Amino acid sequence: MSTTARESFDCPSCSRTFDTKKGRSVHHQSTHGESIAKTTKECVVCGDNFTTYFDNQKACSNACKGSLISECKSEGLTEKCEDCGSTVDVQGWEREWKDMFFCDMSCKASWQKERPPEEHPSWKGGYRLRGPNWREKRDKVLQRDGRKCRVCGKTSDDVENHGLHVHHIVKLRKFDQIEDANMMDNLITLCPTHHTEVESGDRQCPEPGDTDE
Repeated sequence: MSTTARESFDCPSCSRTFDTKKGRSVHHQSTHGESIAKTTKECVVCGDNFTTYFDNQKACSNACKGSLISECKSEGLTEKCEDCGSTVDVQGWEREWKDMFFCDMSCKASWQKERPPEEHPSWKGGYRLRGPNWREKRDKVLQRDGRKCRVCGKTSDDVENHGLHVHHIVKLRKFDQIEDANMMDNLITLCPTHHTEVESGDRQCPEPGDTDE
């Protein structure tokens, strides 16, 4: 009977070995204080190297993403609108940048308004499951980012009643353990407008500590 050797992942900073890349990344962040979850890729537009958490990211910046989008032509691809079920014409790049598709902003707003909160992937037992230390983590991220949106620099006073949001760069549902999702290098401060744009895939999220200018 033949057996298949299990792949292992060595920590680059110590002698420990892990069964998964995720386990190695979490260990390196918590033990050595540095993230190795990001990979270096070559931008398909300008050719510059950039680091990213996302395997499907092709462009290094919003400017290059805009160039990529403008050069794309319809490929005859379609998806179903999450709200009304109508067929939506899409382009190949959209499938790589977006998880959901809508006919227009009206359908998107309708879907968000009517969806029961219990269906949210991070909702459990009547409350949003973000971990027992979420408030502490959120405050640390706000302090690190100077209590300003990392895209436009707006403060809580600038956005009045809405306040600033702390966004998960890699979505909560991608993690088995909420503590992994709440690592500092997976959190970033955004104003409500840019949070919505990032969530919808209309804007690339800046790296923690980097501005998007």
